[in-house]
Amino acid sequence: MSDVTPIRDPRTDHLLTPQNAVVALIDYQPEQYAGVASVGHGELLANVTMLGRITTAFEVPVVLSTVYVKHGMSGTNAELLEALRGVPEIDRTTMNAWEDPDFRGAVERTGRKKLVIAGTLAVVTSVSFAQVIAQQKEKAAEPESATVDFGVLPTAPIGPAPCLQTGAIGGPADPCSYKLHHLTPEEVTVFKDGQVTFQIHGGGHGFAIYEVSKDTTRDELGQFLCSGPDPGTIADPTLHRCNLDLANANLGHNVLDGHGDVVIAVAANPTNAQTHPLNRVWDEHDRRMSAGGQQFLNGGTIPAGATSNGQLVTYQFLKTGRYLVLCINRVHFLNDWMFGFVNVVGGN
Repeated sequence: MSDVTPIRDPRTDHLLTPQNAVVALIDYQPEQYAGVASVGHGELLANVTMLGRITTAFEVPVVLSTVYVKHGMSGTNAELLEALRGVPEIDRTTMNAWEDPDFRGAVERTGRKKLVIAGTLAVVTSVSFAQVIAQQKEKAAEPESATVDFGVLPTAPIGPAPCLQTGAIGGPADPCSYKLHHLTPEEVTVFKDGQVTFQIHGGGHGFAIYEVSKDTTRDELGQFLCSGPDPGTIADPTLHRCNLDLANANLGHNVLDGHGDVVIAVAANPTNAQTHPLNRVWDEHDRRMSAGGQQFLNGGTIPAGATSNGQLVTYQFLKTGRYLVLCINRVHFLNDWMFGFVNVVGGN
């Protein structure tokens, strides 16, 4: 009959079928479900035991895992074990089952594309096996830590005249000093709970971190500092509109992120005072950390490299998001755009 709906292939169907799914049962041990308060223990065990009987009846592969049995904890609940009819337990010493190579290998060896997970600390759910793999690949792709060179220590004239050729090269009177005021790289990405180490190079640097919206860009944020092109793209110092401009550096600036929220409100310093905090980009509201407020940080005597001896500032990022990292020297930040970003990924 032409109006009969053809039967879909159960191995490739987008819905769960006994032929395309594998069930993982994790930590159904008395010590583990003793702390579960969202459902009665009798109901919890009745539900998972029924799930075990269904997998047996429909011949669905099961991966059964426990934690710390070899160190004295009880094994899987007896009723569930009976329903599974001989499915072996994979004991772990890690709380995250997916990070255990034996557990993960057992799931992968089934060749199934859909993974159903039931655990004592999670609601029974189903996820695409591809999603699980993608999440693990994302974590593997991002480093746990990163390093950033904060500024540049000059060892020779920064360029031809009008750059200084002798004397205080790279100092506050050198028209080419803006070329030293940048982070390398300007943007890094780490996984949540990872840390970034910033090594200071050159003089006159302080340091602060603020969270910004994920759509905040360098060019947009820079327009609240010294409007126009990124100073890092300007080769000719005479074309840098705010170069060595104390007037701009001492103005009040409201710095907005991509959502239009004020991230930093820089107070004006109309008398060019050299006292803290007016001589710094200083806004304590929602600031994650700062260093170099009273005294600038030590940039060392050896340029960036394996033997560099500039001061180190390390910060651990405990929350995902996008973070603005800046030099709190008013001239460096407000005139020369000395800032960068850290992206933190991998969960809430």
